[in-house]
Amino acid sequence: MSTVAPEQFIAAQKARAAALYSLFESGFKGFEKLVQLNVEATRASLAENQAVATEAVSVKSPEAFFTLQSRQAQAWNEKLQAYWRHVNEIMSETSSEILATGEKQVDEYVRQSQALFENLFRNAPAGSEAFVSLWRTGFGAARDAGNATYENAKSAAKQAVEVIDKAGKTVSAKA
Repeated sequence: MSTVAPEQFIAAQKARAAALYSLFESGFKGFEKLVQLNVEATRASLAENQAVATEAVSVKSPEAFFTLQSRQAQAWNEKLQAYWRHVNEIMSETSSEILATGEKQVDEYVRQSQALFENLFRNAPAGSEAFVSLWRTGFGAARDAGNATYENAKSAAKQAVEVIDKAGKTVSAKA
């Protein structure tokens, strides 16, 4: 038996670990963007609230106070819409990046797995043709089932992104 198979197996395991951490990194980048957006929104909100409070204590008539409230409600509504647009953009960008990375890694995993098993089958001892044939059939069925599952998951993820996108647009339109 060849020593290439264990080396290929180790390389495939390293590649899968790297792929997993690549997905984690993509998700974390999206999380960082959301945190940064929230920090900026909070900072801006505090400054604006201070300005409004200062202006509110300076008004001299009830009409001016209600005008200030009305103006601030309109500004708050616009800022809320902009905030949710940013959240939607970050989520869409992050999910697209994760989907692309995942698809690339699944394709690479399938390619490496096929190469590993082909090498194992090629180096099988004489007289094990029936066993190799059984394994090929089994791995082919597993590959097909895995591809079908992956395609279903990919379709579901894309639908989820579309629903989130649509919901974000609906919230923006209603607000």
